[in-house]
Amino acid sequence: MFTISLFSQNVSHRADLLKGNIDIPTERKIKWNPHSVFADTIYQNWANRALNPDDGKVNAPRIMLGKLLLKRDIAEVNALILKTRPCGVTGSVWALNKKGDYDFTMAILCTILYLFGNQPHILYPETTQHLVDVLLIEEGGKFCYKTPNTAGIVDETENHLLMTEGSRYLKN
Repeated sequence: MFTISLFSQNVSHRADLLKGNIDIPTERKIKWNPHSVFADTIYQNWANRALNPDDGKVNAPRIMLGKLLLKRDIAEVNALILKTRPCGVTGSVWALNKKGDYDFTMAILCTILYLFGNQPHILYPETTQHLVDVLLIEEGGKFCYKTPNTAGIVDETENHLLMTEGSRYLKN
């Protein structure tokens, strides 16, 4: 990558990141306490809620994550994930991108995938494949700095960039 300054604005040139060319880390380098009272209360809060596919782009995945973390309703969670289809698109919500914010859903789905993707008794293999093939909609190297449907005029927020591009990186 190289950067040039043109009329006091930096222009960067980047090569596209090809799908599948990044080794996925499999060994954790940092050890931490896997349990805390505070975290357990959050997991309980989400796991105690009923599974409902219409419970929004953020709540439904959090409920599924909470249930899987506590090893509850595993078959029901897998069935719901398999029935789920992407409920929006990435990027900020605004008048011309009313179905935005799906990047926040993807961040939770990536967490589910990375916590349980190698545990077929919790996240079934077909569920894992469905997450990768259907629900994680961003892949490859088409990094986008702009808010969808703004003709490239409006920069995307850092929060949406983090959720979208973090999920893309993890899927790749």
